[in-house]
Amino acid sequence: DYKVTGVQTCALPIYNGDWRSAYLKEIFNDKMYLGAMYRTELAANLRMLGYQINTVGNDSTFELEKVPNKIIKIFSQRSEQIKKVASDIGKHDSKTKAELALATRKNKESVPKEQLKEKWLNKYNQIATKKISIPKDKILNLRSAKPAKEAVNYAIQHLSERSSVIKQKDIIKVASSNQMGKLRFSDLD
Repeated sequence: DYKVTGVQTCALPIYNGDWRSAYLKEIFNDKMYLGAMYRTELAANLRMLGYQINTVGNDSTFELEKVPNKIIKIFSQRSEQIKKVASDIGKHDSKTKAELALATRKNKESVPKEQLKEKWLNKYNQIATKKISIPKDKILNLRSAKPAKEAVNYAIQHLSERSSVIKQKDIIKVASSNQMGKLRFSDLD
């Protein structure tokens, strides 16, 4: 005897107001590519506003240059939690960490934006000795073919050392990471 206690559906409204089931497998499969796309555009926007960025690692992540490491560490506790659990079980590979990220994630609470801002400000004020002032340089124009061409050439060279078949998405992902903040994703497509 079976009883259904809940049904979950993945549906989206279409242009005429009807609902259709959503096929999201390709989005899931391209999550790393889409993440690189998001970070590339965010970095470019920040640089256009005059902020300086520093790339971190090789997966298109970055930090704002003038934010002290102490502040970054306080607001980046999730990755530290995952590293600790990985260390506790003696596994440090990226696949295990990705699995632990899902397995140890708590459900997000629905918190109003103003409450979140207040919480973040209070957390910052507990450790801050002075207000962070991130000086803005001149507004930048990112429209230049040179960084894009250099980035694509680097990506092809880098990827072809490891494989004879290279996907366009991989070239774009590596290229965007190589020139983080200096180009837009559309410059690479």
